[in-house]
Amino acid sequence: MTRSLTLTLAILLTAGAARADVLTITAPDDCKPAAASKQLRLALPSPTPVGEALKWAAATVCQSFRIDAALAARTVTVSVGAPMSVEQARGLLRAVLAAAGLVVRLGASGPEVVADGRKVKAKAVAVEGPGEALKLKARLVATVIGPDPNRAAIALRDGKGGQRVYAVGERVAAEGATVVAVAPGRAQLKLGKKLGHVAFADGAEGAPPAPPPGVDLRDTIKALDGNRYEVAKRAAEWALKDPKATLRLVKIVPEVRKDAVYGWRVSGFGEGSLPWQLGAKPGDILTAIN
Repeated sequence: MTRSLTLTLAILLTAGAARADVLTITAPDDCKPAAASKQLRLALPSPTPVGEALKWAAATVCQSFRIDAALAARTVTVSVGAPMSVEQARGLLRAVLAAAGLVVRLGASGPEVVADGRKVKAKAVAVEGPGEALKLKARLVATVIGPDPNRAAIALRDGKGGQRVYAVGERVAAEGATVVAVAPGRAQLKLGKKLGHVAFADGAEGAPPAPPPGVDLRDTIKALDGNRYEVAKRAAEWALKDPKATLRLVKIVPEVRKDAVYGWRVSGFGEGSLPWQLGAKPGDILTAIN
């Protein structure tokens, strides 16, 4: 059974002493590096601030990072469709930084995250529709999209469990295809003269399950007054029938403040979903239930 590890751990985020606009992201004092082969399930807010991704890196490698506050606020959209090892997640983190136009360099006081001044040559095409589905030997397990679509990337996993990240413009040699565009949970590739797409597999953990056939969940929740809602019986029955599937509708990570869990940040659901109808919005922090 795959073991999961929550992305957000108990980490201190403090201002650098030299400059007020420089942050030092450090791991806890009792930090122990996670084994590279340890399996985890990445639960990222959407969009993901770069600072949040660096918190995970600091806790897993037990290393501090310095970054300008403005750069830490840059956001990327990360979609993960399957659990991955710590080592694979580290590779994905490098893609997250690259998508945000950042790079890690070794400074006088340790690793520093700075703006990447190099220009990318690739030009992403417009993602207009899914097009023809491509049958690849590898499967899509993650997508990363930043402010510049030309810096987007995907992670493909082969049949032996090996995983590699490909940026827009890169050729997937084993498939004879080139990545030309990335959207959440899917990507467009050019195979010869054919333009097609790959997407998360049905039932992938990054894709919320659809309601069962014949169950229409629209308008099943009515706001009453204050924080009170009325839930239709059919919606409650569907939610309780498969609690695990219901929980996959929402990504939940602990919100840590002053070395203590303050609440639980929810994300990963869209407008019209059950959590949305219950008054929740992506990025909200739940501090108490009932």
